[in-house]
Amino acid sequence: MIGFSCTNCGHTFGVQDEYLGQRIKCPKCDFVGVVVDNSGRIKIICQNCGNENNVPENLEGREIQCPKCNNTVVAASLKKEPAERADNNLKEKSPPKPKKLEISERVLLIIISVAAAVILIGLIIITAVRSGN
Repeated sequence: MIGFSCTNCGHTFGVQDEYLGQRIKCPKCDFVGVVVDNSGRIKIICQNCGNENNVPENLEGREIQCPKCNNTVVAASLKKEPAERADNNLKEKSPPKPKKLEISERVLLIIISVAAAVILIGLIIITAVRSGN
């Protein structure tokens, strides 16, 4: 258990160790802060390989390479921000949904033009064959 003190309202409460380096919401004022250990370090967990590291607070918000797999990991920022904005930031960082395939108007126009040309050529060939008989 880690003792955590809200930097906004000063409310102190216990946080489980698994939340070290992660953003949490203060139960009293809803301010979002980052849980840090007493040594002034931020815990980061690589999303690629699961490797856990503690980095100095002065690296907050910066991209860091995981020493195990070289994946880029961002150290959580310790700056104050309202809970609503932090929640929006977390939503923005979720994986993007795959986009639906859309045919542009130009491509659609080309497809229709080619189809019309094929039909026209077919009609010309049929007319030429019939008139040759």
